[in-house]
Amino acid sequence: MKLKAFALTCMAALGACQPVPTATQVNQPSSRTTVTAFEAGRLFAPICQVKYPNVPEAVAAAQRKGFVLNPSSGLYEHSTDDLQMRINSEKCALRFLTTSAEQAIVPEFAGGAAEATTDLGNDQSISISTEKAEGGLIRAAATRTSEN
Repeated sequence: MKLKAFALTCMAALGACQPVPTATQVNQPSSRTTVTAFEAGRLFAPICQVKYPNVPEAVAAAQRKGFVLNPSSGLYEHSTDDLQMRINSEKCALRFLTTSAEQAIVPEFAGGAAEATTDLGNDQSISISTEKAEGGLIRAAATRTSEN
């Protein structure tokens, strides 16, 4: 009788467990969507401008915003959008595929960052680079290094 109760308890416990998805399972390229530079700025500011250079706080903020660590690449990938972050002691960077026009990326990104938080701390320098991607989209990257 005790063995039967133990078996039922184990089966119930195993049935209740759900596997935790990995970044690769969550972030299949076909399921991720592009964002505007404004949306990217809204995600970047609270993570890289407010929490960084405190790496653990920046990572926790990224996870709260839907980023999951991909152990094979070392990047934090967003669960639904085409966004990847690198957060380490050297830099906090966001790479994104955007629908924004190339000349509009910097002002849109800055507008999104300003809307996301008024707590930007000291004067900070953020570098933004862009390159053309397939389908008329732009691949952009915003970086804050530990020095700024």
